[in-house]
Order: sequence, then structure tokens, then C-alpha cells
Amino acid sequence: MKKRILLVEDSKELGEAIKIILTQDDKYNVSLTPNLKNALKLLKEESPELIILDILLEDGNGIDFLKDIRTNHNIKTPVIMLTNIDKDKEIYEANNLGVAYYLIKSNVQLEEISEKVNGLLEEQN
Repeated sequence: MKKRILLVEDSKELGEAIKIILTQDDKYNVSLTPNLKNALKLLKEESPELIILDILLEDGNGIDFLKDIRTNHNIKTPVIMLTNIDKDKEIYEANNLGVAYYLIKSNVQLEEISEKVNGLLEEQN
């Protein structure tokens, strides 16, 4: 059975590129959404094994969303933060919330994202 990934990314081009690279081996189902409202809905409906989450989104902040799902919804799904924010405050907050990786978009290649995803999801087996 394919593992499910929730990808929360408001850049349509980047989101589609990540989705393509993650689904090319037919190991994962990727649900892509550009906003947090729909992300929460998909999270509850699909129970993904991994979340890839941006911080700056059209309807809110990914770190605030992560705090909410960890505390108010008791969701412990592993998270990869994928963002352009390279500031100590956000990195610290994300790490305190237990993110598996904090990746800076401008410093990461699609193949590296794929490797991180594969590594995390293989650990779950």
C-alpha cells in the first residue's frame, strides 16, 4: 500500500515539481494543497504518514498550524518544514515542535527532498 504525504505549499510550480518527484516511483500518494484550511481537512480525512509544510501561506503560518495540530488535535505525524525563512526564531520553534527536517527552499534540490522523505518513511516500517 502506498504511503500518504500531505504537501502544503502555496507555490503551484514548486508544489507540482515536488509531487512529481515523489510520485515517480509509485511509492507515495501526495495530496497537494496551497492553504492551511484545506490542509487540516485533508489531514483528518487521509491520515498521512508525512507532512511537508511551508511556513508562509496565504491563510496563515505553518508553525502556528503545526502547534495547533500537535496540541489541539494530538497529531504526531512527522513533518518536514520546507520554507524560505532562514531565521533562528523559526528554526528554533520548528525544532521544538519536533520537525524531522527544516529545509530552506533556496538551498535544497528536489532530489534531496525525495531522499529525506524516503528516509523518514522507511524508518516507519
